[in-house]
Amino acid sequence: MRKDFIKYSIITLSLIVFFVSGSIAQDKQKGIDAVKKGDYVTGLKILQNVVKTDNSYEANLFYALALSQTGSLKEAEVYYKKALEDDEEGIDAFRGLGDIKTELKDFSSAESYYKKALKIEQTNVPVLVSLAEMYLLQGKIDKGIELLTNAEVNSPSDVNILVALGNAYYERETWALAKQYFDKALKIKPNFPAAYFGIGKSYRKQKKFKEAVESFDKVISLDSKFAEAYYEKALILNALGNYESSSENMVKYLDLKPNSGKGKSFYGRTLYELEKYDEAITVFKDLSQNDTTYASTANLYLGRIYSKLKSKDSLTTVQNSLSSIDYYSKAKQDEIEYDDILNLGNVYTNLKNITEASSYFNKAITKDEATPDAYFEMGKMYFGENQLETAVEYFQKAIAKGMKTSGIYLYSGAANYNLKKFEDAARDLKESVKINENNPIGFLFLAKSLRALGNKEEAILNYQKVLSLDPSNQEAADAIKVLSTQQEPENKE
Repeated sequence: MRKDFIKYSIITLSLIVFFVSGSIAQDKQKGIDAVKKGDYVTGLKILQNVVKTDNSYEANLFYALALSQTGSLKEAEVYYKKALEDDEEGIDAFRGLGDIKTELKDFSSAESYYKKALKIEQTNVPVLVSLAEMYLLQGKIDKGIELLTNAEVNSPSDVNILVALGNAYYERETWALAKQYFDKALKIKPNFPAAYFGIGKSYRKQKKFKEAVESFDKVISLDSKFAEAYYEKALILNALGNYESSSENMVKYLDLKPNSGKGKSFYGRTLYELEKYDEAITVFKDLSQNDTTYASTANLYLGRIYSKLKSKDSLTTVQNSLSSIDYYSKAKQDEIEYDDILNLGNVYTNLKNITEASSYFNKAITKDEATPDAYFEMGKMYFGENQLETAVEYFQKAIAKGMKTSGIYLYSGAANYNLKKFEDAARDLKESVKINENNPIGFLFLAKSLRALGNKEEAILNYQKVLSLDPSNQEAADAIKVLSTQQEPENKE
């Protein structure tokens, strides 16, 4: 009985091992097939279980490729190295490591990996193309072209070499020659997505945005999993101010590359432009904490967002202002732009720290004396501090520098009114309501200024305009009643 039990147990265990091994082998092939088709997300999900028990070169190689193509570069590096433990002459693993180092801009390490691969196979086209693209990123365009031209001699019909040459001439900004190589690739392999992608990039660089978008749409129609086409299209749409569509394309990009720091960073920017600040904060905080490459950019945008958040109470205003200062301090200072300096000035204004606020506004003026924005912001700061004469001085400087908005004339007019300089107030306020005919506050201050100047009829007309825009404005209604019953003084000779 005991022997029979042991015998059946061994058989059962053998059957379990057989079926489990068969299942893992099937999953491995499914995962590899998915990666080969460009479905990296599916391949990643399948192979992450396979590599727990399968240490083969193929399993680790394709899992590493899926990781790198979905944005997990550091983890991909680990599995490429595991693949090399099983096959120390794994050309694709060396190339994969080189591609990762290239994306991280560690060019010396990247070149070392590519050279190791080429020692094994001197004419390997994918490695030669990757090495050439690395040279292009470094600005070594001639070196890249020389390498690819030699490769073309050996493989004149290889579409990957032809597209890479097109990309090289794109970097040199010789558009006609670049397109010649892309077209040559398409003659050999019609509907080759990489060629249309190169054409799209060339159009974008030439600011032919309509043609560029059409090219990227062609890429997507041919290969819906061509992630970079969504990214490039999003760049164009964002530059054109179509932030909603840009954001939608970035969502599609991140569906394909969910761990891409580049993708998350740009997606956060689209949310920022759409003023979806809560969502943008979530994206940028994740980057700030978990991605050293994009942490500075994330902190910069967090600084911008917290400087713009609307607050219902003074405590929240202070908290947001302090958060803005903190995030700005964590960003690389050479990334701080003119508008960021203005934001910091406004943040310190919120904190009633006029000394620091003035310092930042003056920095902005020094950075660009011809731009009026800093003068306007400085004026608003002094207006809030009730230093009205100084406020008017800065408002007028901004106007002289070319700022002709309804808002600046309204601020200057209101300040002059409170200084009892009614003629100057009326002058500014007339400009304000001319630019914006739908702001009752502008008409109200204009009516009050005209009333102070004794211009009753024109004052009544402007009070009536206030009521047409804001029927509940009691001050305007009361003023009309008083002015309408007011007797004109008699002329005594």
